[in-house]
Amino acid sequence: MSGYGYRHYVRIPLTLYFPALTTLNLFCVAMHFDDTTDKCGNLLSNCASLKNLTLNNCRIVGGRSKDLKICHLGLSNLTLEDGGYNYVSVDTPQLKNFTLINFPSVHLVSAPNLASLHLEDDKDKHFGHPLKVSADLLHLEKVDVCIRCSHEYEYKDYAQDIVCLLQQLYSVKCLTLNSELVKLLSSSVELISDQPSPFTRLKSLKIYPSDITEPEVTMSTEVKNFLLDSSQDATFTLVSHEEVRAGMNVASAENRMRELQMLLDQWTE
Repeated sequence: MSGYGYRHYVRIPLTLYFPALTTLNLFCVAMHFDDTTDKCGNLLSNCASLKNLTLNNCRIVGGRSKDLKICHLGLSNLTLEDGGYNYVSVDTPQLKNFTLINFPSVHLVSAPNLASLHLEDDKDKHFGHPLKVSADLLHLEKVDVCIRCSHEYEYKDYAQDIVCLLQQLYSVKCLTLNSELVKLLSSSVELISDQPSPFTRLKSLKIYPSDITEPEVTMSTEVKNFLLDSSQDATFTLVSHEEVRAGMNVASAENRMRELQMLLDQWTE
C-alpha cells in the first residue's frame, strides 16, 4: 500500500480484517487513529497470519498522541524506516529479523528469538535516538550497526546511548560496525575504559567505512578491548577505504557488462 504524500493518507478502519495476509508493506502512508484506539495494535491484531511488516515513511494523523505500538505474536520480519513518531513499542516474541533505519525512539520490549538486527541511525538528520532494548536477546547471530554523527558537541550523550545499546547486544556472534561508530566511541573512551567487553559469544568483528570521503579512523586500544576482550578467538576485519573503492569499481564494471550484454542481445534479435 503506497501513498503519494502526507496529505493523501489512508484511513484504516477499526474493522480491518485480513486473516490470511502474510505480508504488509506500507510506504508514505498516514494512518488515521483516534485517541481511543490502541494505535497500530488494532490493525495487526486483525492480521493473525502476518509474518512480514514494512513501514516506510509512515505517519499517524488524528488524535493527540503520535505513539505507535507494534504487537503481534507471529511476526517474523519487521522493517521500520524513516518514521515520525514520538515513541514506538515493539512486542514481537517470534521476530527473527529486524531492520531499523532512521526511525527514532524505538523500544524493543520483547523479541526473544531475534537472530538478525540491522540498524542505521543518522544524528545529522535529527534522529539520534537509537534503539532501546529491554528484552533479552539470547539468539543473536548477526548485528550490523551504522551511525552518523558529525557534530562533536553531540558526541557525549550519543556515545552513551550507543554504549548502552552495544551492551544489550552481548549475545551476538557476528558484529559489523561502521568507522564513524568507532570514532564516536574513541572520542568518549571514559565511558568504556572501566567496562568489561560484553561480547562473550563473538565469532567475528568487522569495521568498515560507510563514507570513504571522510578520513580513515584509527581504533583506540580502549575501543578494541571493549569490543574484543571477552572473545579472544574472534576474527577481526578492518576494511580500508581502498578495499571499498575496489569493491565499488568491480560492481560498476559488472553493471556495465550487464548493460552491454542487454544491448548486444537486443541488437542480435
